[in-house]
Amino acid sequence: MLMRLTILGLAGMAAIAPALADSGGLRLAAAGDRSRPSPAAAACPFLVDSPTTIAAKSDSPAEAIQVIGEMADKGEPFQVSDALPAGPHPPWSRFVSAQGQGCDLTIDYEHGGIGHFRAKKRLHFDGLNWTLVNR
Repeated sequence: MLMRLTILGLAGMAAIAPALADSGGLRLAAAGDRSRPSPAAAACPFLVDSPTTIAAKSDSPAEAIQVIGEMADKGEPFQVSDALPAGPHPPWSRFVSAQGQGCDLTIDYEHGGIGHFRAKKRLHFDGLNWTLVNR
């Protein structure tokens, strides 16, 4: 009797599962099903499957930019040479672009001064904070 109820229960579940899945309802995950994002991936600010290009500093996560330090946005003035103007001077670095994927963000920026150069910094988001991966 118990075996018969179990078989009937499984058959009933198999019959309603496609209808629930099509309607956006309950989804039964098979063992090894990787289609649902992990809890860590759910906390990531960017898509995991494809990179997101960010063209302006203002479109980047503010907390990530703060980890790197003061930075002008694309097209804004920044300290290009070592000759400092009187009074407050612009930031030493300027945002060029960024690319985010999953919990990682790579920021491309230029740094002024006599050794003017471009650099990239990679940051990782752990669900709470951004941390610098490379220095």
